Amino acid sequence: DKRTPEEIEERLLAMADEGEGRPVWLFQYAQTNGLYLTRQIRNAQSPYFSSLGTLIVSVDLDEMISSLNQQEGAFPDTRYFIASDGQIIYHTDDTADGIFQKLDNASGDSYEILTVDGHKYFVYSTLIPGHSLTYTCYLSYDSIPYSANISWFVSMVVLFFTCLIAVV
Repeated sequence: DKRTPEEIEERLLAMADEGEGRPVWLFQYAQTNGLYLTRQIRNAQSPYFSSLGTLIVSVDLDEMISSLNQQEGAFPDTRYFIASDGQIIYHTDDTADGIFQKLDNASGDSYEILTVDGHKYFVYSTLIPGHSLTYTCYLSYDSIPYSANISWFVSMVVLFFTCLIAVV
């Protein structure tokens, strides 16, 4: 159980006050502490919309990505980064910088094969609707043909045994 550091919490409370009821995101600590969303909750029945309190939501990106990778299972070496306003705010490894520099995000959704430091990567990138965030997922292109070869081999073994059982 992680607790939000006090200096971040104080900044979030100040941001919520400035936001006057609007949701406000804080990306600065995404790599070390996670993404934060803060919002001042206001009384809509009050003529002055008086404050009822402040909501702070912390998203642990490391935990979220780890959970996502466990559920996917097909390509355990999948890596990710999130960028905002031309800067990476979260990444799972240092290869992200090289891929980010070569990526053309102007078109929104894209699938590409990029070569970075002599290695090929299959890259999927998309804009997160309603935010200035770009989500990018990438994996070594070498693992894709390997997985396809394993699948082909398993299919051939199953086919062989199916034919063998049908003949007997």
